[in-house]
Amino acid sequence: MTTDRSHHGTGSDLHGGRRARGGDDEEGETDVTQTDEGGILSFSRDIKPLFREKDRDSMQFAFDLFDYADVAANADAIAGALRSGKMPCDGAWAADQVATFQRWIDAGKPA
Repeated sequence: MTTDRSHHGTGSDLHGGRRARGGDDEEGETDVTQTDEGGILSFSRDIKPLFREKDRDSMQFAFDLFDYADVAANADAIAGALRSGKMPCDGAWAADQVATFQRWIDAGKPA
């Protein structure tokens, strides 16, 4: 069973009514480094808000999910845990959230 985790306490989408997905380029292919608005994905705007305080607390023994350096250094392991549903412990992320995290990695993990 998957849990819709897009609310983060507000009942709305992740970013004030928008989801961070790649925009289409001129040939119709998705540019994985950009948000819907064409901006480059960033940790502070697009990745950190995906994690809740209780996710941070649960993982504090290993790394800080609110810290760019910690998340960037452990990004591949985090992505694997997100894809497998092992993280977070109370229900898997929606596929588009996992995809946003992976796009951030593929873009070089911009701050």
